[in-house]
Amino acid sequence: MQQLLNAFYYIHTNYIIHRDIKPANILIARNGVLKLTDFGLSKMIILPKLDWKNRHTYLVVTMWYHRPPELRLGERNNGPAIDMWGVGCIFAKMRICWPIMHGEIEQHQLQLISSLCSSIELSLWPSVDSLLLYNKMNLLGGEYRKLYDHMKNYIKEPSALHLIDQ
Repeated sequence: MQQLLNAFYYIHTNYIIHRDIKPANILIARNGVLKLTDFGLSKMIILPKLDWKNRHTYLVVTMWYHRPPELRLGERNNGPAIDMWGVGCIFAKMRICWPIMHGEIEQHQLQLISSLCSSIELSLWPSVDSLLLYNKMNLLGGEYRKLYDHMKNYIKEPSALHLIDQ
């Protein structure tokens, strides 16, 4: 996990976002060295400016469970955070040996995210209603964050559990 985080630190500090984080794009050599591969969907990002945004497509990242909620709702001004969502999902999968959220379609995946990570609502995410697909999805309301409680049944190391929860 440390090697994976170091890889993302390196590409993010060089203004690159990978945008296709999944286990198939992470290789581990016989000597234990991790290699991040397949930069086919990667993009250069710019530093945030008042009048400029990173306008990328939201139809990136493997649908299954590595696409973060902001992309599922149509966010086009994406940056390193979209990669870090995938890193967290992969770390959780490494610890429990199966995906923590396995949706079949976008709507189902958003419901799984809401039921585990809390509802996607204005009180928690003030600008979410400005996203393209926010009003087109049936989002669960009244959900609270249960990730830590759910994962503590499978992960006994407090530091690993805390990292996944973050």
